[in-house]
Amino acid sequence: MSRTVSNRVVEFLAEQGIRQIFGIPGDTIDSLMEYLRIQNAVHFVVMRHEEAGAFAASAQLSGALAVCVACQGPGGDPSVERTLRCCFGGVSMR
Repeated sequence: MSRTVSNRVVEFLAEQGIRQIFGIPGDTIDSLMEYLRIQNAVHFVVMRHEEAGAFAASAQLSGALAVCVACQGPGGDPSVERTLRCCFGGVSMR
């Protein structure tokens, strides 16, 4: 299998200590989902709504970093909204 940008993104996230990615699979992130499926360092948690994915990523009780991923279009809007709420609400985001 050839290396892709998605492979490098997941490897970089793992190097930074990311262990979970929250979101909804979609056609624009198929290559990311494929690489997440075959590796063991980062676990993908399927959410029912993009905003819930952003909320779950911001609510890591362990204090560990987490990531929320969404597809472009209507799915991205709730993620951005939750991210802004976290920023303005004093939730630490990097």
